[in-house]
Amino acid sequence: MAASFCQKTLLITIGQTPRNDLMDAFESANLNNIQMLGALDALSEEKLEALKQASSGKAEKLFVVLKNGTANIAHQFIEEQIRKLVEQHYDQASLIVILCMSDFEAVELPKVVSPIQLMMEKAKQIKSGETVLICVPIQEQLETAKKKWKNVNGDKYFAVVNPKEEQVSEQMMQQLAVYQPKHLIMDCYGYDYEIGKEIEKRYPCTVYNGQSLIIDKICNNDVLY
Repeated sequence: MAASFCQKTLLITIGQTPRNDLMDAFESANLNNIQMLGALDALSEEKLEALKQASSGKAEKLFVVLKNGTANIAHQFIEEQIRKLVEQHYDQASLIVILCMSDFEAVELPKVVSPIQLMMEKAKQIKSGETVLICVPIQEQLETAKKKWKNVNGDKYFAVVNPKEEQVSEQMMQQLAVYQPKHLIMDCYGYDYEIGKEIEKRYPCTVYNGQSLIIDKICNNDVLY
């Protein structure tokens, strides 16, 4: 049964809104009183360009969707903007969901969750010796992904599949054919929830999809307070 909240459930995407592609999953689940904000919504084009330039050479870059395309922006800059939004809206929200597969300090607060928490918990079922394919959106995230998933069991392989390219599911199927994993981790919230369902129908593996995990948690009234 779909969940309903007296206060709003605030969704924070790490780029800019509108993100109708991300809202589709929530609308399909008939979730009520949902508001989405972008961490970079308030920034001017000049400020965004400055962030892109300043992100060059930074250790961890995040793949963000903007109103006019995409960009790779350093985690520390996104972190600052998310902190501001959480502080501004915390008292008015029943739940705040950071729509990103990276770690943020804000998730230490009650009422704030992220898909990486849920996925790490689910990944505990992976056993030693099982093959795991982990897909990331950009080349620049390969090294940080290896560190992020180092404590997860299994023989891990990594591949770059951009969620904004055409035929994403076909690209993943090609990688699945190469590595033949028992588990597929989609290490980006931008991978559509429908892709996970399609992959599981076409290939015998367990799919870990951030959008699906968040929707399941909210629909089951099972949030991490």
